Amino acid sequence: MQLVLGNALLTNRSKMRLFEIIVSVLVGGFAVAFALSLFVEERALSLQVLVVLVLLLLAFVAIKYWNSSGTTIKYKRVQPPLKNEKPLNTTDLNKILTLLEKYQYSGKSYYRLGLSLGLLHRTLDIIKTDNNNSVEHCLREVLTKWLEKADNVEKPTWSALVAALRSINQNAVAEEIDRETDPVSLIIENHRDALSQSIQENLTQIARHLSYELEIKSLESLHGSPSEKIEVLLKTIKNAVYENYKSILKFADVLCKFPAVRSVRNDIQKNYSKSFVTQIYYIIHTYVIGEKIVDNSIEVRAMGRNGDPIKVPLNFSLECKEMRNKWAIAVDSAIKVIAVEVEEQELKGFLQIQTSNSDVKEKLNACHSTGEIMQIIIDHCSLVDLTLLEGIIERFKIEEAKEHINEYKEIKDDFCSISLHSLLNETIGYPSSLKCETLQLSVDKSIDERTLKDVQDLIAIAFESFALNVRIAVIKEGNSFTITCSFPLALSESLIATALKNLEQLKKEGLIKMTIGYSTVYSQNKTKMETVEKFKKLIFSPLTSTWSSHLEREKSQHITSVYSSGSTIKQLLVSLNVQLIRSEASSNAERKLIQELLLTKKINDLQKDDIRIKELMKEKQEEIEAHKQLENFKAAAKKEKEEMLLQIKNEKSIEAESDLKGSKYNHLDDEKEDTSSQSSSEYQDPKEKIHVYDDELPGFIQLTNPSLMTCQEVISKLESNEYLLRQLSLQAAQLLIPALLNENTIEQLRICDTPLASDFILSLSPHLSSNKSIYKLELSNDTIDDDGINTLVCSLKENTSITTLNLSYNSGITSVSVQPLKELIFNNKQLCSLSILYTSIDSDGVLSLVETLKTNQISIFLHKKNEEACSSLPYYDAIKKRLIF
Repeated sequence: MQLVLGNALLTNRSKMRLFEIIVSVLVGGFAVAFALSLFVEERALSLQVLVVLVLLLLAFVAIKYWNSSGTTIKYKRVQPPLKNEKPLNTTDLNKILTLLEKYQYSGKSYYRLGLSLGLLHRTLDIIKTDNNNSVEHCLREVLTKWLEKADNVEKPTWSALVAALRSINQNAVAEEIDRETDPVSLIIENHRDALSQSIQENLTQIARHLSYELEIKSLESLHGSPSEKIEVLLKTIKNAVYENYKSILKFADVLCKFPAVRSVRNDIQKNYSKSFVTQIYYIIHTYVIGEKIVDNSIEVRAMGRNGDPIKVPLNFSLECKEMRNKWAIAVDSAIKVIAVEVEEQELKGFLQIQTSNSDVKEKLNACHSTGEIMQIIIDHCSLVDLTLLEGIIERFKIEEAKEHINEYKEIKDDFCSISLHSLLNETIGYPSSLKCETLQLSVDKSIDERTLKDVQDLIAIAFESFALNVRIAVIKEGNSFTITCSFPLALSESLIATALKNLEQLKKEGLIKMTIGYSTVYSQNKTKMETVEKFKKLIFSPLTSTWSSHLEREKSQHITSVYSSGSTIKQLLVSLNVQLIRSEASSNAERKLIQELLLTKKINDLQKDDIRIKELMKEKQEEIEAHKQLENFKAAAKKEKEEMLLQIKNEKSIEAESDLKGSKYNHLDDEKEDTSSQSSSEYQDPKEKIHVYDDELPGFIQLTNPSLMTCQEVISKLESNEYLLRQLSLQAAQLLIPALLNENTIEQLRICDTPLASDFILSLSPHLSSNKSIYKLELSNDTIDDDGINTLVCSLKENTSITTLNLSYNSGITSVSVQPLKELIFNNKQLCSLSILYTSIDSDGVLSLVETLKTNQISIFLHKKNEEACSSLPYYDAIKKRLIF
């Protein structure tokens, strides 16, 4: 911070100027007196005494003036640019009086305070008369009139009250009220409860990280109970934010590294953005926060705390102004097309896969709208890097957006070829507010001889493949020029190691200093004296080694000194802590997701069981009703037969009647015997079948409805490399399938006519992930359904051996399974063949699945009825060889 005289505490600038003149005269006078004492003879001693007396008088006046003015030397406070400070009203009167009393304002100068607040003399005279000059009542009435905007007071605000108190020399009271009503500090105060609860889990890591970023050593080691530590932390942050409002941005960005605090951090960021003007990086941001470009400056439509308009000059060069406008047009046009063409969840999922930046992934997880996703895309594109945007356009084949980006890329190469002189102090990319994510390289070369392309090449030399994750933010002129970049915190160790490996080549390119986060990887000034001393020792010592071996030893020593330095340890410690916390949070989230899936599955199973019970009860009721009708029918038939027999008896002889009865009973006995035979045949258990095809198909075994004893026998041998399992019972499946998956000699596993529940497939997940031998997996003939597919896709995510997956003849697989299958195809690059013949996937689902062939080389087996729909696709010629109907 800059040390300045607290001129904000003076009544006017003329008094300050007078004091400066007096101090100047004092200094000059003492210099004259000292000169006279050296060169003037003794007879002029009276003149020296007179000069000294005059100087002492001036010093006395200066001291009295300084004390009376209440001026103190203090650090200049960096105040936030408010968008629109909220005005006060009469409901705030009690709070104002409470604060004035709390900070011991007597109120005796209420008349002067009223004038400073904008009230007129006649208004204050009336107040004085009506209240008999009572200090308490008069002060209350003065503040009430001010809050009611009497005498055309423009806008009563806290900043106006603070300014008025300072104008009447109540500096201490003004300072305390300003600190307590500071709008940025109030944001933290309003989130105190949420912060206290969420930061407790990672309190030590958060405090240490903040101590490094805000340079507050007291935060490195907090003492007391957890609640006391949290209280000290929040109080320290409030004070830091009051001194410099930008500290709240660092505070928010540090919180963003810890998943448990992310939601509170997002609320703080939103509240800050609502009330304050955020820093401008790109012209495209102007329509978001309401600013306009005026010549070579940005005029912000907002007011500072002193009521003056804020202007932020950016000093655009002509080249940069044109480039920014073209960049804004290209990105804005592409973003609008993407927002319309791509579904939010698809876009979010693709970005999660595409980016390796853990910070971007964390921000994506916190997004709840397409607008928030678009802002992340904008923030991670720069004037020279549109990689994230290009990946989206290529993935979703958005031709309209591609045109805008291609037009911009044509002029980007010319822009990268202009002299760095035109780009000094220009914001090229989105910078990080955190020092631990900021990288700087100082290069001893003339800026007129270097271009932006040279800077990109230098970063590529320094960081090799990791250079893709290093974004140029700004280039400034120092000893020659300094490049400031931002990078993902998780890559700290990789960047330091790669830079040290390429250090000699970087020196040849003019590198004089490099810092990665807190770590100083190389500094020419630091090593210059050490190098001279070691060179002297080498010259005057016996030549026991070659110069090259000496250089290697020097390099090794330098690497050791970098890794052992406190700054590097600090950087790596912060990086490691954040990665560990995120990894733990990710594991907990995955564990929670699996538990939720299992719970959902159990609920679904219970619901299915309930439905089945109801269906069985309905069927049973229908059987009872049918049985009743049958009984009634039999009773009616019996009665009719009895009447008929009675009639025959009367008409015919008893002998004829006996013959008829015998014939009847013989017939019934035969019928009963046939029915019994048929029933016995129906309920006979199917026989167990085991086929070993040693001659026709060596190493192939087929098991149909095997018993548990047979399964045990098969497991004890496991000599074949191909198994076909049919009609397994649940117990047989639980015993046999895991054992086969754990055997790394089996190449083909086919399971048919064996319904597998989703939770059973989930239990097979570790076996499927670790198996390295099976290349063909078949689950066919109503073995798996939609729930099972979802679980299977998760299980095969880590598998690297399966190339063929056959899901044919499963009527339970519908279009619901299309999205999981697409994810499987996209994530598992080993998969070469997928069969969905005779499933219940409709035409739209098939077309959606076929779309994956545009970016993958997999072959898909489909039903003949889907051929016509597929052949109408515009890209059919490119994929038809990989569609088998």
